[in-house]
Amino acid sequence: MKLSMIIPLKDEILRLPDSIRSVLLFRSSLHAFEMELILVDDGSIDGTAEVIAPLISGSAGVTLVRHKRNMGKGRAIQSGVFACSGDVILFSDADLSTPLSEVQSLYEKIHEGYDVVIGSRALPESNIVMRQPLYKHLAGKASNVLIRSVLGIPFKDTQCGFKMFTASAARSLFSDLRMARWSFDYEILYKAVRQKYRVAEVGVTWENSPHSTVRARDYLRCLVDLFLIRFTYSRAGKLLLQEHSLTEPYR
Repeated sequence: MKLSMIIPLKDEILRLPDSIRSVLLFRSSLHAFEMELILVDDGSIDGTAEVIAPLISGSAGVTLVRHKRNMGKGRAIQSGVFACSGDVILFSDADLSTPLSEVQSLYEKIHEGYDVVIGSRALPESNIVMRQPLYKHLAGKASNVLIRSVLGIPFKDTQCGFKMFTASAARSLFSDLRMARWSFDYEILYKAVRQKYRVAEVGVTWENSPHSTVRARDYLRCLVDLFLIRFTYSRAGKLLLQEHSLTEPYR
């Protein structure tokens, strides 16, 4: 089995070196399967790509994909998915808020026959080492209630940045992604449920990063996107997209 790990990057010059070293050390400890690392620089302007180069120089199975301009986290992961060669695809946030030791618990579910496995901070077995600021925690809780109500999906935590897919499921779900930024997570899960993929939610260890780039306005945009997703995948939305050629398949 070959695992492809995608890490989207946007101005990560401060925390990136430690994260890459951790991933490469983790990879060297694996015996049960092969692992490749796909780094996607999403239009960084702080020299992130220049810092990456010496860190990955001489490392086989490490690929750097670059966006000339910032396109959003969803687009970065989409690019990574179509640059992968693994049988199983995992994406993780650059800060490794969920430790790499959790890879095994997600893979066990893939091995059981699930197509999509999502890390969760909201299950009884989840282990939160350091919590988010109260306003983010409350905003996340309220957002999840709306997501579950509007989209009709059952997951307790759609936004944890640690998700694993079979390669075929990942390519299908990301092939015509509409939401380029933070709301791509629940678009993917909404599509997975509609397409009858087997989805498992697994409690993971998680530690809040003080350098998180999520802002209050991002929560507001995600709420707008929530209703756009519902409309886009409705019959009326599909007809409108076809009429005006507004689809955005991966190219």
